[in-house]
Amino acid sequence: MGLAQVFTTSGPLGGVSAVTVSSVSLYFKSISSTMGIDIQLREVANGFPTYNVVKNSRITARPGEKYANGASILTTSGDGSAPSVFTFQKPVQLHSLSQYAIMVLPHASDPAYALWGATANSVDQASHVPVQLSAACGPLITWDPGADRTISTNKALKFMIQKGFAANTRFHDDSYNFNEEHIIVNEFTAPFSLGEYCFMSNSFFSFSSAQLFGTDGSFINGEQFYQNDGSGNTAIGTVFSANADVVLLKNIEGQVSNTLFIHGVSSGAIGYPTYLNSNIVCSSSSNTVTFPFIGNNSVSLFYANQSIYLTSSDLLTTQAFIVTSVTGNTIQLSWKPGFSDNQCSGGQLRGDNLALKMNYQGYDSIKQTNFVSNFNNSTANTQVNQNFHFGNSIGQYIIGQSSRARCKSFGTIDLEYHCVIPQMHFEQVEENKHVLYWGGYRSYKQFESNYPSVWRYITAT
Repeated sequence: MGLAQVFTTSGPLGGVSAVTVSSVSLYFKSISSTMGIDIQLREVANGFPTYNVVKNSRITARPGEKYANGASILTTSGDGSAPSVFTFQKPVQLHSLSQYAIMVLPHASDPAYALWGATANSVDQASHVPVQLSAACGPLITWDPGADRTISTNKALKFMIQKGFAANTRFHDDSYNFNEEHIIVNEFTAPFSLGEYCFMSNSFFSFSSAQLFGTDGSFINGEQFYQNDGSGNTAIGTVFSANADVVLLKNIEGQVSNTLFIHGVSSGAIGYPTYLNSNIVCSSSSNTVTFPFIGNNSVSLFYANQSIYLTSSDLLTTQAFIVTSVTGNTIQLSWKPGFSDNQCSGGQLRGDNLALKMNYQGYDSIKQTNFVSNFNNSTANTQVNQNFHFGNSIGQYIIGQSSRARCKSFGTIDLEYHCVIPQMHFEQVEENKHVLYWGGYRSYKQFESNYPSVWRYITAT
């Protein structure tokens, strides 16, 4: 459940048949303490918002998030005086004399979000004059794709849209190239931060070194293995290397046990383990990480400048690193981990020196339990090599650099480079002063209704 506030843009100014906006301000009576909220600009058809989100206009904000200057993004007030300013990552271009909608979509339809607004023909408490909504302000619509929608033509949210204009004396051209990714994800360990760099894994490094007291047959390097307790497989993975005394296992799913036989799928070999070492040990006081093994006599799993990640055993923290050197069963990292753990896991990231990355831009929609997430400004380039892009990502992890959260990919569309249409802004006096204001502004009277609490506080201006 959410809200859609329809509005109409102004006419052409200075010969430009488009309006470029930089931010949207809303006024909250209350916000959630746990759930975030999405703000979008959408196209309108036949008086209703469509599912077409205007490029660059999607913003996700969560309780406690702050701007770079330390100010909170989500703010509240008891009189509708404190704006929550949602600034777009890039300028947003709207067609002149066209209808759009501000979409207000609390995550999980959290009812703790309540907005200040306006109702026509009520009396403004500050000026004591009747409210006259601007003709540019369209209807207010409850948004629930699975239910009937309520349309109110005499009510409006309290909001402001700020126009952007050129910083130089005449005009500027905002054309540039960027690469965009749409990735279906699930299993978030924590929310990503809007705009943060994200990385993608390329393999799982769940390791175990198993000492053997005997074998039947010979394992084949690279073959699949499994352990079975009689009711089903308890662990599966890949044999990295093996001999009569030890077998090194990687890409393990499940928990390897020293009480169950290790079976080679291709070779049919059976190993009888006596001692297992499955622990990856890291410390926040050292940039040295210890692994059960880092290779064998001829092949090493790690090398300098390689990008890797470590995940704490409780899965709450995942962090990206660059390998600086490899010695014995330890590797040196580019910086100290932000956590200490004796049983963490890890894996390889695509693109050495953390070169393959993209900016998280929130999610576009929810499909059952999966999120269609959006990323832009990626460094992906399929011409470099097969590991330097975000395609073929099913089952891989996406890792946030600043949030240290991760999620799992269920597939991606590795889009080609796009070129933004040039936005030409001719600086004239009337355009410099033109700021798009619609809706009520000094509106403090609470309007009681039976509407959902996300917009219960309709007020007069």
